[in-house]
Amino acid sequence: MKMIENHTSHGTSSSTNEKTGYDLRKNFGASPLLHRLLGSLKFLILRYCHELVSVGHFEGFPLLERLIVAGCVSLVEVCETIGNCVRLFLLDVSGCTKLKKLPRSIGKLKNLRTLLIDGCSNLGEFPVEMKDMKSLEVLTADNINMESRMSSSVIIPRSFKPFAISLPRSLVRLSLRNNNLSNESFHVDFGSLSMLVELDLSGNPIDSLPHCVRSLSRLEFLSLGGCRRLKTVLCAPSTLKRLIMSTCESLEKITFQSQMSTQPYIEYEDRTLLTEIEGTFKMQTIAEVDEEILCRLGWMNVQQHVKDQKLPMKNYISWAGFHQIPQVLPVQMLYESGIFSTFFQGSWFPDWLTYITTSSKLCFTLPSSDKKCKIRGLNLCVVTGVTSSTLRAPYPRVELRNLTKNYKWRYTPLRCVIPEPNIRSIVWLSHWVFENNEFEDGDEVVIQALVDLGSERAYKVFGLDQYYHQACGASVVYDDENKKEEDSLAYYKSWKRNIVDDETLRGGCVYFTDSLK
Repeated sequence: MKMIENHTSHGTSSSTNEKTGYDLRKNFGASPLLHRLLGSLKFLILRYCHELVSVGHFEGFPLLERLIVAGCVSLVEVCETIGNCVRLFLLDVSGCTKLKKLPRSIGKLKNLRTLLIDGCSNLGEFPVEMKDMKSLEVLTADNINMESRMSSSVIIPRSFKPFAISLPRSLVRLSLRNNNLSNESFHVDFGSLSMLVELDLSGNPIDSLPHCVRSLSRLEFLSLGGCRRLKTVLCAPSTLKRLIMSTCESLEKITFQSQMSTQPYIEYEDRTLLTEIEGTFKMQTIAEVDEEILCRLGWMNVQQHVKDQKLPMKNYISWAGFHQIPQVLPVQMLYESGIFSTFFQGSWFPDWLTYITTSSKLCFTLPSSDKKCKIRGLNLCVVTGVTSSTLRAPYPRVELRNLTKNYKWRYTPLRCVIPEPNIRSIVWLSHWVFENNEFEDGDEVVIQALVDLGSERAYKVFGLDQYYHQACGASVVYDDENKKEEDSLAYYKSWKRNIVDDETLRGGCVYFTDSLK
């Protein structure tokens, strides 16, 4: 016999009003034939048996592989005889809200691979015998209020530490969603969990990444979604391949333990509070940027010109970005994909720009350098404005071409200033870092200032016919090989994402092609 399955649907009960225990031998009579058949039972499924109080007498079921009693809201006991089910690989007691403890004999289940205790909000004990389990790979313990001293019916002293101590070394996946765990809860050592690959801490009131998580040397998946108090994720394991940060409303910064050859996929909602994801983007008030960095970019007198300005910032995410409520901030500097950007109000054009036009398209040929210095960057400047005092213009975009080498880039910044009714003109200044001879003396260069969503429909909806470019300019930044000094841009250049090899970014976009088709 392979399976016995019994479901009691929600809102129904058994024919008797008395709470029942489940004696696996008595419930099927005394027939020797039935007992032999039950001896070969592999799956026992008793979901939503709302009157079930206990389940036991597992001695005669040595072949049992799956025991599922999920949703049995009256269950208070799983008999210690479950230790006889040496082939059991799945135990599901999720939703058993009155279950007070797990059987200590669970440590004898040498083949148990999956244990589900989600929603067991009355669990007060976690057997230390669990620590000796060598096959347990998956443990989900969501919504059990580990740090709450008040259960649904009685006061139970409960903390995360005894649970953490009982975790076996064999765990590969651990889920602890919505357990009221704060940073103080994680004064534990996760060093023994050397096999852990997936960890879910979603919905807990932590404000920073717990130190114990940083020691997980094989962690590839980490979910912190819904941690609304979370401000920083610092020194996250460099082994991560996926990081979930959705609905983290207070998030400000994400960094990793070391530079990663491949940036992990990060799921997040870009909010103005978020100022840095290491390897992806960094945003800071330009007044706080080191002068050496601005000098290296060739941005002379920019700080002085914009020091008192505060402007409404918006994020480039999707169509929803047009409906965002902007946050008024001092002038910011954004870095992503090898490009520095800043936006400020007015029509001031830096006097150090070499090439200038009053149209949206600028063409020039790079001259020969007297010192034969290598080109290490280009500065682009676009001044945009609107003719209507009520128009909210779309996001800016710029296209940069090297006609000689058949290179083309298109860029829309992750964040930008959009002209508001009281702001009629905006200057967008950007510095593009180049280090691999993408531009050399004699190359023909074309810069085209664009607007995003420039379709016919967008012109009608957003009034792009009233959105115009007042001026466009550029200058070349050379590397002085005679000066041996520390590169003030070294931190930014250490990021693996740069202009040439980054095709797309979440939010801001850099498109690169080697053909001008």
